[in-house]
Amino acid sequence: MKTVFGHIILIALLILLALSIGLSYHRALRKWSSVSHPQAVVRLYPENKHYVTEDDIRRIIAGTPRNGVQDIPSLVHRLESELERHPMVENAEVWLGPDGLLHAEIRQITPIAVVRGNGSVSYIDRRGKVLPVSRLQKEPLPVLTGIIGRAEVKKLFPLLTYIHRQARLHGQVRRMEYDGNNLRLYLRTLSSPVVFGDTDDYRWKFYKLLEIEKYLTGRKAANPYTEINLMFDNQIVCTKNN
Repeated sequence: MKTVFGHIILIALLILLALSIGLSYHRALRKWSSVSHPQAVVRLYPENKHYVTEDDIRRIIAGTPRNGVQDIPSLVHRLESELERHPMVENAEVWLGPDGLLHAEIRQITPIAVVRGNGSVSYIDRRGKVLPVSRLQKEPLPVLTGIIGRAEVKKLFPLLTYIHRQARLHGQVRRMEYDGNNLRLYLRTLSSPVVFGDTDDYRWKFYKLLEIEKYLTGRKAANPYTEINLMFDNQIVCTKNN
């Protein structure tokens, strides 16, 4: 009998706790919906990169229509949808605390190259999306110029991703020119332009490039070459200064 009575008390306490939590969240929702400038705790990731600001996020939150919101899941869905419409936001996670304070964790985009062509400037991000550039960008990114349309972006995306992920290449490639078939690269550590050719066997070509770059930067003498050509399978063809 005592055991049954104890179970009843436990169930009653759990029901009261659930009701209390539900009431707290209902009050939090009503409180958040009633203020003109709701408070929000914003966290941006990655923390060391800046393509959008916390104030930008708070403005989106404050400007999101709250009429017709009846429950917290609906509120969260609406806010996350509005935040993810911002071109610099890759992903948004939002939740509302019992005290009425809103929390937003924002995953910013990860650009892997800047594209300049047809009179416009844009990013290619790690998902392969073409996006507008941010006024806040500080990280150096490879600049891609020449014949660049959607087909070219799709073709070059694996190569750009490889550059972004390789520690020895990331930050080294300053500029790339593409004529629709072949690439020409310019590195920060080499005075010579690099004739890269097409995107076939790009991993092998980058291996050869890093080997010749290591050799040339390790020399005490000035770089004697006007051009480095990686187009041939098992050769690095270097054109010397006259």
